[in-house]
Amino acid sequence: MYKISNSSQEILEKMLGKRYKDIVNMDCDEEISYIQKRNNRKLIFSGKVDKRKIGRGNPLLSRRRIKTMDKVNEELARIK
Repeated sequence: MYKISNSSQEILEKMLGKRYKDIVNMDCDEEISYIQKRNNRKLIFSGKVDKRKIGRGNPLLSRRRIKTMDKVNEELARIK
């Protein structure tokens, strides 16, 4: 679990107008309703897919920094 410093907690509390522990314990629906109440408008979630944000897999695999099991098996077969 991640932990943020006390000064960061205080900054968040000032920005959001709510205690840090209350924010952490909110579920998704509570967060959405709180944001809508603070902004005085309904949140709209777009149905369009932003192609720039689609996951492209592990970048370390494409840079050959991590070996797949197939690659490991290939190298082991060459050793035998």
